[in-house]
Amino acid sequence: MKTWSEAQSFCRANFTDLMMVDSLDDVKILMDTADTNKLLNLTNSSVAWIGMYNDWSSWSWSLQDTNFYQQGEADYKNWSPAEPNFYLGKVQCVEMYDSGQWNDVPCEWTRKPICAKVTGTSATFHYINTNMSWPAAQSYCRNHYTDLASIRNEAENLQIRDMKALAENIWIGLYRGAWRLINGSLPTLRYWKDGQPSSNDEDCAVANFEDQGKWEDWNCTDRRASVCFHIVRNTHQVVQLKLQRNASVNLNDPVVLEQLVTELKQKLRENGQKGGINLNWRRNSDGLIFHEIKKETGEKAG
Repeated sequence: MKTWSEAQSFCRANFTDLMMVDSLDDVKILMDTADTNKLLNLTNSSVAWIGMYNDWSSWSWSLQDTNFYQQGEADYKNWSPAEPNFYLGKVQCVEMYDSGQWNDVPCEWTRKPICAKVTGTSATFHYINTNMSWPAAQSYCRNHYTDLASIRNEAENLQIRDMKALAENIWIGLYRGAWRLINGSLPTLRYWKDGQPSSNDEDCAVANFEDQGKWEDWNCTDRRASVCFHIVRNTHQVVQLKLQRNASVNLNDPVVLEQLVTELKQKLRENGQKGGINLNWRRNSDGLIFHEIKKETGEKAG
């Protein structure tokens, strides 16, 4: 049982990281992987930490390329008076009013986005005539252009204002406080349990195994079970073994071969090998694996 930060440190030390869940395929893997028998004896036994957290850092542009912004341009803002006011919670994305001034609203609201096609430090803006949530708009712009529009100065702000219809609010690429996967990206899957997230003070995510792995927000300092993942990089090597043996041991005996495999796997793990280890013997044309080598001294080796 660990806090979210302790769980992540453990996963990074022993595997790759806390498990990220961003597709229904990931949900299936999560549900198939969880050892519910181990969870039964734990407090809040139906939930375990996953690799998602609420990021309450300062306002950021979706386009993170620092080369796109000259000095001070990433800090340009054009808030409407009394904004941002964090209405309906801390998770906020930014819309542009008809006036060209900005307002913060929940990211799940739907607006038409302005995308940007970026080449070096130049950007062309594109009005998308489809209502969508801010995360969906981000995905759309990244798939079809470069990203949601960043606004670096008043001229760009006026240009974007004049692209949209009158009395229409549109998405731009500014946001603050969003549920993120541990790789820094916004999840494309929304898999929250009904009524979740439910608190401005619970900034780490768990999966509930009694509710199809759906997400809940919990206080990051609570102690929970956790689910780690490991990236397996398959490698294939053929090695030749030369062993010294007791004369009474038959190295081609299946029992002896199985014991050798167990000892070799243990040795590999002691030397830092992680993930699954699959060892197979290669048989010679006569069906045997080991052959006796007679040395000039008369000694025998297998």
